[in-house]
Amino acid sequence: LFVRHLNFDQREGLWRDIKKFGHMIWSFEAAAKFERMVREFKPEVIHIHNIYHHISHSILRVAKKYGVPVVMTAHDYHLVNPNYVLYDHGAICERQGLAAIFHRCVKNSFSASAADVIEHAVHRWMGVYKRNVAKYLTPTNFVKEKLVEYGVDGKKIEVVLLPVVAPTPPNLPSGRGGKIVSPPFGGGVRGGLLFYGQASDAELAALYQNAALLVQPSLEEGFSLSPLEALSFGCPAAVSDIPVHREIYGEAVRYFNPLLPDSIAEVLKKTLENPTRAPLPREYSWLNSAKETRALYEG
Repeated sequence: LFVRHLNFDQREGLWRDIKKFGHMIWSFEAAAKFERMVREFKPEVIHIHNIYHHISHSILRVAKKYGVPVVMTAHDYHLVNPNYVLYDHGAICERQGLAAIFHRCVKNSFSASAADVIEHAVHRWMGVYKRNVAKYLTPTNFVKEKLVEYGVDGKKIEVVLLPVVAPTPPNLPSGRGGKIVSPPFGGGVRGGLLFYGQASDAELAALYQNAALLVQPSLEEGFSLSPLEALSFGCPAAVSDIPVHREIYGEAVRYFNPLLPDSIAEVLKKTLENPTRAPLPREYSWLNSAKETRALYEG
């Protein structure tokens, strides 16, 4: 980062926490440093990802000042809701304002929810994204439709498919149903299940390579990457029947109702017995993603 790292998840005393909250609303540090970078580098376009909190929206006015168009990839829903993923307390959540605060929609915390609600309200009132972002990229039509539903101009949104980068596996024996041993920190066996914990790219590749099946029971997604990675290793996948999954995977996976255990069990059984799959409806690659993004820059 070109700005100081701040730990927004840790309470550090009233005055420090107030300063961190102020940084979320407007960062003079980020604006000043970013302006120096723009003057030095002289970019033709600025592409931003997840600038909330640390870098903050304060850099957008700098880009506007120097006449540099801004493209933003919306990886989540924070543009239109204080809750980034529209999910909390085990259910879909699209609450805003006081309802989001009292329901503790952000990190199950009143203070975190209040901070995000206020930040979100101030930014919408100031129109910082509406006035300063030329184009938005979304990974799926579902995300685009959700942004439009909450007031983002659909003419400014383009759907660009994300690339899938298959991690490189280590030199381990492959074969469906094999065993991966020695889980790293955070892992362990509980109730007959292996909780692997955080995995490196190589370990993740080995897990995909040896798995009999990947199961993704999400209730909400912006873009569901894990099944794509699994499919790239030839590992079959069974996923929840939600719009994002239908859009991305078509007939390449099997679907279940994530709220019905019997549905999950039935689909898992059928998939394990017959793991054959159809091809993906689209090709997810770095080349396609780069071509589409470059066309957007030049358009």
